Amino acid sequence: MNKKMIILIVSISIIICGVSLYTGFIHEAILFGYNVFTSMIKPDESKNFLDNNSTIINKSAYAYRLLTNINIPDNITTIENSAFKANKLTSVVIPSNVSSIGGKAFNKNRITSITIGSNVSIEENAFGFGFEETYKKNGMDAGTYMRNDTKSIEWSIWYRNFKYIKNNRNISIIGYNGFDEEIIIPEEINGYPVIVIGKDAFHENKFTSVVIPDSVKIIENMAFFGSWDNVNEIPLGMISNLVIGKNVTTIGDRVFENNLLSRIIIPDSVTSIGINAFADNPVMSISIGANVKLGDNNTNGILGKSTGFNTAYANNNNRAGNYTRPNTKSTTWTRTSQVISAQKEKIINSVNWKWSDNQIKLGTHGWSVGVQQFNEPIKNCMRFKLDYEFTKINYGNPYGVQDVYVKGINGSWNKVGSFNAPNNKKVTIMIRMNNPSDIYGVGIVPAKSISGQVSYENKFTVREFLVY
Repeated sequence: MNKKMIILIVSISIIICGVSLYTGFIHEAILFGYNVFTSMIKPDESKNFLDNNSTIINKSAYAYRLLTNINIPDNITTIENSAFKANKLTSVVIPSNVSSIGGKAFNKNRITSITIGSNVSIEENAFGFGFEETYKKNGMDAGTYMRNDTKSIEWSIWYRNFKYIKNNRNISIIGYNGFDEEIIIPEEINGYPVIVIGKDAFHENKFTSVVIPDSVKIIENMAFFGSWDNVNEIPLGMISNLVIGKNVTTIGDRVFENNLLSRIIIPDSVTSIGINAFADNPVMSISIGANVKLGDNNTNGILGKSTGFNTAYANNNNRAGNYTRPNTKSTTWTRTSQVISAQKEKIINSVNWKWSDNQIKLGTHGWSVGVQQFNEPIKNCMRFKLDYEFTKINYGNPYGVQDVYVKGINGSWNKVGSFNAPNNKKVTIMIRMNNPSDIYGVGIVPAKSISGQVSYENKFTVREFLVY
C-alpha cells in the first residue's frame, strides 16, 4: 500500500470520528460511512444479534448493519425508534408479545412481508410505504401483510393461504397462494365473517373440491374460473365437487367456468346467477330454487352457449326443482319436483369415547373403535362433513391416516373414505358416497397396523349431510 493511500484512509477515519460527535443530519452521515466501512467486513447477515434476556430493543440498536435476516425473540415487548432502520431486510416477523413499535423502527429497508400480531401500537413511518395506514384500516388485525415490490404502497393481508381485505367488519377473500386439491373456505377470519369471495380470487387453481361456507353471500365474477386448453379444446379446471353455502344470494358471471362439475346444487337463498357461471362443465343435473334470475344475452345462459337450460327453466315458469338431461350435448331438460337439499339435515353431537366404550371391530386389523350410531338413518346421503380430533393419548401413537366407515341398512360397515390426522389438532374433511346411501352410523379406524399397544380418546362430529 503506498503512502498516499495510507494518508487517505487515516484522514477518512479522523473525519468519521469527528463527525460522530454530532447528531441530526451529520449523525446520518457517520452511520452511512460506517455502513460503507463494514461492507468490507461482510458481517454474518443472518445472525441473531438480540439479547434473549431483554424485553426491549433500544433506539437505533441494530440500525445500519446491513442485516438481511433477523430473529426477534418471543419475550420482546417493545421495539424503539429506528431499532432496525436502514438494513436490507425483505421480511420481518414481529412476535405476538410485541405491543409497541417506535417511529422508523424498520424504515429504509426492502420489506415486502410483515407478520404481526393484533393491536400493536405503531408510530409514524415505523415501516413506511403505507403499511401503518393499511394496518389501522384492517382494524389492527393479526396476519401477514404483503406488497408486490419495494416501491408499492398497496399492502394486502393474508390468513393462512387466503388473501383478504376487511370492510366494515366483513371479510372479502381476494386471492389464494396454496396448493390444496380440496379446499374449505374459512367461515370467519379473526372473528369476522367471510361474506364475499372476490373477483378472480381462485382463478385457475387446481382444486378438485370446493366447500363454500354458510357465511358467504356473494361470489363475484370468475372467482373459480378454470383455464382452457385451446389446442385440445377442453377445460383445464379440476373442480368436480362443489358445496355452496345456504346463504349465498349472488353468483356472478363465469364463476365456475371451465371445470368438471356434472351435478350442481343451488341453495334456495340464491336470487341471481350470472352469464356463463357454469359454462364448459359437463353438467347433467341442476337443483335450483324458484324465481332465480338467470344471466342471459340471447345466446349464452348460465351454462354457456346453446345448452337450453335457461329456456327450460323459463318454460317451467321458473319453478324450483331438479333439472336433468340425458347427456352433455342435449338441450332437452326434464324437471322433477324433487329438490336436492344442501342444507344441514342433521347435526350429530360430538362424542367422547374411551377404548373400552361402545366398541365394534372394523378394518383389516380388527380394531375395536368407537362409533356414532344414529337414532334415525340419514336417507339418500351423497356426502357429509366430518370434524375429527384426538383428545387424549394414554399411550402409543394412533396418529396418521384414518379410515372412515359407514353403517348400511343391513348392519354392515363399509369403508367410504380416508383422511390424515397427523396430530391432535382438529381435522375437517368432506366424505363423499359413490351413490346415494342410507347411513345408520359412522366409525373411524386407523388405516394401518400400529406396532405396540395404543390407547386413546377421540372426538368427532358428523354434520352437513347432503341428501337427495
